[in-house]
Amino acid sequence: MRQASNIVDGTGVMSLRSMPGAAEADCDEDSLLLHLVHNDRTPILGMLLQNGVNAGSGDSLGRTLLHIACANGSDIMVGQLLKAGADINACVEDLNDYHGWNALMFAASNGHSACVTQLLEHGIETSHTDAFGRSALHLVCSTTSATVVDINLEVIAWKLIAAGSGVNDRDLLGYTPLIYAAESGKLRLVKILLEVRAGTGHKTVSGYTALTAARKNGHEEIAKILEPVTVSRRGQVPSLFVSCPT
Repeated sequence: MRQASNIVDGTGVMSLRSMPGAAEADCDEDSLLLHLVHNDRTPILGMLLQNGVNAGSGDSLGRTLLHIACANGSDIMVGQLLKAGADINACVEDLNDYHGWNALMFAASNGHSACVTQLLEHGIETSHTDAFGRSALHLVCSTTSATVVDINLEVIAWKLIAAGSGVNDRDLLGYTPLIYAAESGKLRLVKILLEVRAGTGHKTVSGYTALTAARKNGHEEIAKILEPVTVSRRGQVPSLFVSCPT
């Protein structure tokens, strides 16, 4: 494998230190690659990967280049890294709230649909859970970041469900995706989950159902939708739910 310090640029050997961005990046191989990914320097990263640099490099927090590209929504870069052999199943080992996260979790929770699509096409496991028992679908339904567009989360939820994500899976606190969606006020996600027959009777370890979580957090419109489904013996779902967004 070639090192980044000996990259052939078509006219001769290019020093790693002469690469654009190298001055800002302390200039060992891992630091430069991290700098390029953080700053979305796609063409330069592509050239380095084609010449054999390590696609599995990572930072001191345990995040790989693929994790960072997915979190940033750099879908072209994600494709480059996957093509270069980045480990699609690599997980963060010890980064507090991100302990156990894989690339799909970083992409999905940040609303990056194109990155999610690529990961699914490359066979990433949708049932993987983090150290807290949460799947990518749990994270989508619990996301409250103002920077993430809800319609992107809805598209991603459909993709994850179609790829086999368990709509009734429970994390270590007993939360299902539906309870998270109800608690976080994600009306359309609640409708999507009900449309695919997510159960309404599940309870967290604290005793909350989706209905009580919605009410506790002041989401009355969601509570109005959940109430007839929750109290119905047969659990019949009203015919007002949304179709997959395009």
